[in-house]
Amino acid sequence: MKTFLKNNWKFLLFVFLGGLIGGYCIGLYIYDTLSDAMLKQLREQNVTKEILAVSSMFQYGVLFGAVLAAVGIVISKKVNLWKKFKFEKKAAVVTAIITVISALLLFPADKIVFGRFSDWVNGQYTVP
Repeated sequence: MKTFLKNNWKFLLFVFLGGLIGGYCIGLYIYDTLSDAMLKQLREQNVTKEILAVSSMFQYGVLFGAVLAAVGIVISKKVNLWKKFKFEKKAAVVTAIITVISALLLFPADKIVFGRFSDWVNGQYTVP
């Protein structure tokens, strides 16, 4: 176990932190999408928005992030799918540039193309 953590700590930490951040955001989003009846039940049980977000952080960070990532590492090494992680600055810069250009092209196209067919999509781009 000690050598497993020593060899994979960077990957596990990255997935764990990503799960914590994602879980917190998902918890906040879930609270905002609940019906009035569900919100009433939560309030009766003294569950606040922050408590729901923290419980989602635990679920996504610890359970999905750390535990399932560790299981994935073990399985991928057994079937020879695991590749050693390495960071290449040139590849990261190219990926970032492609991502930004794609976002700048796709974001306006969403309103122009799909906004014509869906009032909901078009409403997402209007300021109330």
